Amino acid sequence: MTVRGLHRVIVSVAELGRALALYRDALGLTEKYRAGEIVALAIPGAPTEVLLHERPPGLPGSH
Repeated sequence: MTVRGLHRVIVSVAELGRALALYRDALGLTEKYRAGEIVALAIPGAPTEVLLHERPPGLPGSH
């Protein structure tokens, strides 16, 4: 089986506001919508959606 693309990627972040600034301002993604604790971003010219989700305080991150 070969991966041909990604439709959606979910990223758990420590601080949603800071992560949003990075993905939007530095990487050029555009905000599509918000749903509760999740912000959906679009990659211009690509079908992939990036969802940012703030993890609850006290939970360890993966990096």
